[in-house]
Amino acid sequence: MKLKTYFGTVSFLFFFTAPFLFASGSWYGEVALSDNVVPVDCSLTATIINLSYTPSDPDIQQELNEGKATINCSYTWTFSPGGQVESGQGTYSCTGKFATASSTLNDKTVSVNVSVEIIYTADSSVIDSDSYNFSANLTTFTISLSANPTTICAGGDDLEICKSEITATTTPALAGLTITFNIIGNNLEISLNNGSLNSSNAVTNQNGKAIVTLTSSSYSSNPEEDPPVNFKVTVKAEYENWEDTVEIKYNPPDGDLSIFLDPEGEPLDYLIADGESEAGNRLTVKCESTTPATPIPGHTINWQFRFWTIETLEGASQEEYGRSFFDLDDDERKNLFTITPATYPWGTGMSPYGSITSSSITNSSGIASSIYTAGTVAGIIEIGAADTHIYPIWRGSWITDKIMFWRKKRGDQKLNIRVWTDFTDTEIKDYLKNPFLEIFPSSRFEWVSSKFTTFGVNEFNVNNDYGAGWTTGHMASYNGRNIKVYWYKIESTYWDQQKERCGYTAAHEIGHVVSEHHSNCLMVNTPTDLPDNCQSFCDSCRNKFKKLYGE
Repeated sequence: MKLKTYFGTVSFLFFFTAPFLFASGSWYGEVALSDNVVPVDCSLTATIINLSYTPSDPDIQQELNEGKATINCSYTWTFSPGGQVESGQGTYSCTGKFATASSTLNDKTVSVNVSVEIIYTADSSVIDSDSYNFSANLTTFTISLSANPTTICAGGDDLEICKSEITATTTPALAGLTITFNIIGNNLEISLNNGSLNSSNAVTNQNGKAIVTLTSSSYSSNPEEDPPVNFKVTVKAEYENWEDTVEIKYNPPDGDLSIFLDPEGEPLDYLIADGESEAGNRLTVKCESTTPATPIPGHTINWQFRFWTIETLEGASQEEYGRSFFDLDDDERKNLFTITPATYPWGTGMSPYGSITSSSITNSSGIASSIYTAGTVAGIIEIGAADTHIYPIWRGSWITDKIMFWRKKRGDQKLNIRVWTDFTDTEIKDYLKNPFLEIFPSSRFEWVSSKFTTFGVNEFNVNNDYGAGWTTGHMASYNGRNIKVYWYKIESTYWDQQKERCGYTAAHEIGHVVSEHHSNCLMVNTPTDLPDNCQSFCDSCRNKFKKLYGE
């Protein structure tokens, strides 16, 4: 509560006391406080001002007027109950604070006992003395900060599921206090859009509550990572010397994908490859943390598919199992899809593989639909849908590019590790590949000929970069799944085993998809030094790779 009068450079609220007459004289003075509403454990300033003492004996007053006597004052300050003087005891102005909150308004007291002596100059004798107690009352309070709810849906939509009320509450309830709010960052300490507040300040109401509303951004936690990445935004509230923070977690919305539907929405077993047959696909975007689930309208959904021809699958099946694709059991088929590159990789279509609606927008029921039109060649299709309004955060130096969730429908699947590199030396490539062959069979590691421009969770670019690195000793960098290995720096730093160091360093950077740095593993902080027993992934990392890509 800001004050309207001033004394020197400090703002004060004045409490006036009428003159008091005693046998030895009359007193006048006021205790001025820098504020009369103060948070617990926050300092305030108290000053005795307009202080005057008039002796009752006119002769003594005459001595003072003629300079034959002087007046000396001493001050004893008290903050009660539950308070203490921090500095300035014995002077006309002090600072102090209270450790407890008021039970009722103005039940705290700052008082000063002023003692005066009038001394006759000629012989230093005390010719008059007196004392008086001046005081002022104030209210002390606590502030608590809360968020409701503490977990909201990412996306920044104008929906209750994307909002949290941030409330500062005073005890006792005090109206009229201006609380400042701001978003100060997130738990991952990365720079991105953390969301927005509807106001940077709010005034406490009659219940002592100041409330602002936080709306989420498009960035979210990532339950697809192992372990999951939790993204929490921090909001700070401030009042004078008090401040507190609260965290709010952003979760992605839920998505339910159904594909190959007939016009009535019933599943189709297959399509005729006649270039005309159509199948519907449907993604329902909703927040299931509410009851009932809240649909999310207005989100743009991107649609893509990939396609394996029967010829591709037959050839792969014969090579892998020595049997026809149609003779494989479910697990063998799933494995075959994992290890066999699609004839047509992810896209919206080309002849003769068919085509799909490239994008659609969720309606009031949170449903976005697309149509797949069959091509003219028999095969197996996998359809994926991604919400372009949601960007989960991926592990590995915290990738904050707008990488979307692709929700896919074809059943369980295993993935190859797919790597493009412009390193042509086979020794370097072998050293890069070797740590993964201790986890997966050779067929699960795939060199690709075209550099990735977008990345699946299993796809990486390993670039031969001639830069100097970020810092001294930095031999590679991991920016998403786009890896740079500083060959020139490795070559100029180490006199031996340069190719081995280069390959293992690249494998280490790929390893960031499942782990941060730790000892006794290829994920050691200095893999280029080839420390003992650190040219392989540890059991924990191996299990994470298997869980991510399929065992």
